[in-house]
Amino acid sequence: MIRGGKFNRFISLVFLAVIFSLPAYLCAAKIDLSEKAVNIRDEINLDNMKKDIARLSAIRTRVTGYDTAQSASKYIFDRFQELGLKEVDSRSFTVTVPVDHGDGTLEVFEDGKLVKRIKIYTIWPNLVRLSFVPDGLKYTVQEGESLEQLAGEFGVPMEKIINDPRNSFLAKQAHDGRDNDGDGVVDEKGEVAVVPGNKIFIPTGGLEGRIFYCGKGNLRDFNGKDIGGFWYEVKPGDTISKVAHKFRVTTSSIADDVLNVHLQRSDDGVDNDKDGIIDEEDEMALLSDVAKWANDGSDNDGDGIVDEIPGDDKDGIDNDRDGRVDEPGEFVEASESSIFIPKGGIALVDFNSSTRWINAAMLGAQAVIFIEPEVTIRGEAETKFLTVPANIPRFWISKEDAQYLLKLLGPDGGATKDIEGRITATVTWENRTGQNIRGILEGSDPELKDELVVIEAYYDSMSVVPYLAPGADTTSGIAALLELARVLSKPEYRPGRSVMFLATDGHFQGLAGMRAFMEGISRDVPWDMWLLRRDIYEDIREFQELGRKIALSLDRRLLVDLPPSFFQRVNELTESMNSLAAALSDLSSTQNEINWLVRAKRNEIERRKEKRETTRKREKQEFTPEEQARLEASLAKFRKDGLQTLHFFKDIVEKLDQLKTQAISECRKTEKQIIGEIAIPMAQLDVKAVEKLIEDVKSGKIKHYDRYRYLYSEDEIRKLGLKLEDWEVTKMMRQYSYEKLLDRHLSPSELIRIKKARETLASAEKGMDYYEEVERKLLQKAYKTAEKSGPESILQKVSRIASLPPKKRFSGDDLKILRIYLSDQDLTSLLSTKKSLIKGEGSEERLMGELGRLMRIAERNAELELPRLKLLAENATKIDREFTDDEKRALRHYLSEEDYSKVIAAHAYLFSRYEENRLLNLVRSRARNDVIELQNLYNQIDSITSFTDDQKALLRDNLLTLRNSRIRNIQKKVEILSRMNRQEYERRITAMLQAIELQYTMNRYYTSLFISLDLSTQTDQFGVFCKGWFYDQQPEFVLRREFASIGNKLANYANDADFAVRVNKLWQFTDDEIRQAVLLSQWGIASSYISKRKVEGKTLETLVEDYYDTLISLSGVSRLMKLEFENMKSRGEPSESMLKDMEYIRKEVDRFIRNDIRAARRSRKAQMRLFAKLDQMLALRGINTKELTDDEVSDIQTLLSIVGLGGSSNFVNAISATGGKTWRTYIPGKIAFNSEVATLAGKTGIA
Repeated sequence: MIRGGKFNRFISLVFLAVIFSLPAYLCAAKIDLSEKAVNIRDEINLDNMKKDIARLSAIRTRVTGYDTAQSASKYIFDRFQELGLKEVDSRSFTVTVPVDHGDGTLEVFEDGKLVKRIKIYTIWPNLVRLSFVPDGLKYTVQEGESLEQLAGEFGVPMEKIINDPRNSFLAKQAHDGRDNDGDGVVDEKGEVAVVPGNKIFIPTGGLEGRIFYCGKGNLRDFNGKDIGGFWYEVKPGDTISKVAHKFRVTTSSIADDVLNVHLQRSDDGVDNDKDGIIDEEDEMALLSDVAKWANDGSDNDGDGIVDEIPGDDKDGIDNDRDGRVDEPGEFVEASESSIFIPKGGIALVDFNSSTRWINAAMLGAQAVIFIEPEVTIRGEAETKFLTVPANIPRFWISKEDAQYLLKLLGPDGGATKDIEGRITATVTWENRTGQNIRGILEGSDPELKDELVVIEAYYDSMSVVPYLAPGADTTSGIAALLELARVLSKPEYRPGRSVMFLATDGHFQGLAGMRAFMEGISRDVPWDMWLLRRDIYEDIREFQELGRKIALSLDRRLLVDLPPSFFQRVNELTESMNSLAAALSDLSSTQNEINWLVRAKRNEIERRKEKRETTRKREKQEFTPEEQARLEASLAKFRKDGLQTLHFFKDIVEKLDQLKTQAISECRKTEKQIIGEIAIPMAQLDVKAVEKLIEDVKSGKIKHYDRYRYLYSEDEIRKLGLKLEDWEVTKMMRQYSYEKLLDRHLSPSELIRIKKARETLASAEKGMDYYEEVERKLLQKAYKTAEKSGPESILQKVSRIASLPPKKRFSGDDLKILRIYLSDQDLTSLLSTKKSLIKGEGSEERLMGELGRLMRIAERNAELELPRLKLLAENATKIDREFTDDEKRALRHYLSEEDYSKVIAAHAYLFSRYEENRLLNLVRSRARNDVIELQNLYNQIDSITSFTDDQKALLRDNLLTLRNSRIRNIQKKVEILSRMNRQEYERRITAMLQAIELQYTMNRYYTSLFISLDLSTQTDQFGVFCKGWFYDQQPEFVLRREFASIGNKLANYANDADFAVRVNKLWQFTDDEIRQAVLLSQWGIASSYISKRKVEGKTLETLVEDYYDTLISLSGVSRLMKLEFENMKSRGEPSESMLKDMEYIRKEVDRFIRNDIRAARRSRKAQMRLFAKLDQMLALRGINTKELTDDEVSDIQTLLSIVGLGGSSNFVNAISATGGKTWRTYIPGKIAFNSEVATLAGKTGIA
């Protein structure tokens, strides 16, 4: 609702701002200000404002950049024309805003079935972090994974993955004329292949999680709700990647979760993941083993309970295996075979929850949905987004839909009922267009109409839910502007000066609309054109550079084939840009002349003002009519030439874009030619070469992987049909030496390992059958011997050694045993620790801890010795790794030295065979994958602007050096050309076009004042903000003349109006109520006086003990004294520091008491005088405040203070640190005005 009294005062205030800037004698002669203000007030029609507010607030959102905001700008444009304003114009500007696309949906599932789709809306971003919910995830294909397998694990149809536009390279495989999957059939139906390292998009469909109602976000509201994830019982066949894919979380999130710490096995001396490496970093137990933990008789999770059973104290089960059933507090969350899945839920939270909704995110919720409240306040809304970029998607749901969800979730908010939700929503940061609309009302005074007053109001809205921002409150300002335009358009109220009515957009995006307006006024258009010319020149140089690179290349046949006409057009553009130099210089000269004439005109107007206020004598004009004519001619010339130049720039940008399109197209055509005719055939040749290499290895032809032995001769290379120059044939042949072929497909460490394996195998004197038999026989022998020796007795011996007194030396037999079960490094450390303990050197506690740790390793190895040997015996000839040090010590323990040497040597040959076969198969796989990746790259090349590191390595491995260098240079050129942005050039040109038009309008006037209207229906307070001439080097007297009179008069008006408001509130109290307030005040003073009299003459100890509250309330008692008195009261005696100053403190306290008693006496007398005069004061009721004397005003201010309405004017200095001088700032709780932007540009501004 618009408060009529407030608005009428505000309009009067604005009109006063306009006319107060008239010369003093002119105002006195022509205008009765009070009468004019009253007439304007009576002319105000609130119904007109209500219509405007109703029309604008009926728009769903007026947040700048949203489609519906255009309806608001069109409405205001039409209203300006309807009101008869001249030169009505709309100018656009670019602003970055978070755009909710309106597709936010919450799909609700019960028992796996979709039961409802609910509309939701995104909340304002956390700084730059949007409430964005992706509809899938990017996944990097791992070794051994197929698309079919991934589709099954993620639960997404394979066709949906292939047809997703983000996986276009997969869809192209079905019709690219190539055999992508290597099955010998080209482009068969459903042909698709992925290779390790491929990044594919899995369209999972949005954010999924269980829904919980969490009230107002208090921690107790989350009790019993798995808001941060849930426990999953591992099943046979599960792997961590399969489980992660199933629940659509990452493997690292499972592995790193604190509740899964029991899965970590990096310090137990066992190869838990069976990769041949013991206790490597991040080693985890295999889920196939975890699945057996529930009933294996071991405490696998280290919680002190063996094979616990999930449940609580009401299920009739001994869950914690302590021999008691359902004892109080019994609770086990999960079995030992369970792992925690950190997949957070969706928290449904009351909107009026302050910042407590953050608890949901802290507890692991994936998203928060706020329920629409019945009523709320702005401060509550501002707590729903943060000033840090926290990734917490937040949404808004209507109260009707929320009621449906609450009923579905049940009374416990979903704690016991599994209701799943899936959120999809699109919100993006986008560069959108805002609109400023302006119109001019010509002044009525022939002398003053060349001066311009700009009255501005913003018309956009803001909401914590930007998609729903009707903004009725923020519409008040623009409604006031339209009503003011209507009133001032009437002949009897038309001001002497001209008025520009300006409706700005983007107020809530950092005052973007007003900033765009002021930038347009102050923009140096010729300089911006010089910069634009320079940037276009840089782009043209790139085309010229492309031509030079072509001329210098050696590989003539594979160059980018750009026709001569292309470079002819480039030269024509260069000549066009050269021709602009003269035009821009002429524009700069015209701009300088305009600036000089505008300053001269302003100085003349200011001089006339000053002279008229001091004398009525006619003065000689310094700004002559001839100069006015020059100014008008220069403005017209600058406008005409500037518009012609910018249209010329637009033509150049269009031609530049055509050149860019052609150049990129030809570059990509050449890239495809290089990949299709050279890279892919070479990769296919690699596949054949690898097969030939493997055959040669199997047949025994290869003893060593030699760098200078080749798989193909030069003649064979020529017969392959590759399009190679003669000088390339030899280089190509060298690419197919044994070592270079392997080097292309293996890492440096893998190459070393395969060469080592080949050398080992080359040294074998007997066949692999013999070594298999030796290994099988001796490993079985070692195991049988260990089994007969009695492992329990060995373990007992080690335990006996571990139980020896810490300072007792080891015997020779003890050392023999320890050498079997400890590595050389651990044994050395053990002996050193024992020696230090015996000698008493170092910390005994630390040494005892180290001794215990090493002995536990020995005991563990003794315990695992027989299982290790059994595992080796069972897997003889199939062990795909080298023996570990622990295994070697166990074999040495139970085999003779000769047998030990034989089994080690036999395994070395067998492992080398395995290693070579494995690495050769890896080379074969990678060679085939290269073909597929190159085919994918060929399909994707039209959409690639820069190569990834993997793509660069792929081309490097499958192209000769010169070809690789050529395609890399072409791609760099594509990357540079792609950065040429036609839209950005056109934006800059449009901004300059608008600036020329705006400056043409503004420079015809002397703009003396900027006024911002900013009304709110939230309060009936009003205020005035005044600033001006910050960065213009004006003398101090100019500041006072131009600005202080306006500010002072408006400030006085505001103070008088505020006083009147308070008086009206005062007389709302009855006389009896005011008398009661006075009596209460008297009683309070009397009570204070009596309490102070009671403590007069008391000792400090008595004051602290019996009158503590009165003591600390004495005026003059410092904070330090209060702390000392509090300490003395609690301890019963003064502190040492207080004792040192006790006499001083006693004297000060006595002085404080005397001063307070004197002050209380004065207050009592004053109150008694007040009560005696009260009837006289109350008799002032009903008298017009303008008729009050100074003494009567003082009496009323006393009454105001008594009833709680006193104090200084209810305005705050809200803007103070923007640089420059501030005359008056009277703003009720407001921190930013559009006119502030004007002051920063050196203009006088009020709000």
